Amino acid sequence: MIKTKQFKITKEQVFNGLGITLFFVGFTLASLSLIGEFLLPRANNWVRDAETAMNEFLSTQFSWLTWGSLFLIAGAIVLVISLNISANKESIEREKQLRRAQRLKDALES
Repeated sequence: MIKTKQFKITKEQVFNGLGITLFFVGFTLASLSLIGEFLLPRANNWVRDAETAMNEFLSTQFSWLTWGSLFLIAGAIVLVISLNISANKESIEREKQLRRAQRLKDALES
């Protein structure tokens, strides 16, 4: 039989992906808002039409710049928390390895 490798997805990878996705969505919305505001003509502005349609659908008054800022902040928070947890796990693992090495060294010397 052919053995296949199974890839295990960790919680850190899921949260990093979520944070990157939120950050990318926020950056895209903020960029589109700025393009629609300053680069496209007032007549036939498809960005403003889409923004108005989304506001009617969601019953809000937020611009895409506001939504983009919220998504950017949320993505940054998720990434910072995820990276902090990963760094703490790595630190704990290094301390365990150092203690094991010290115990082995002490056992060999005695």
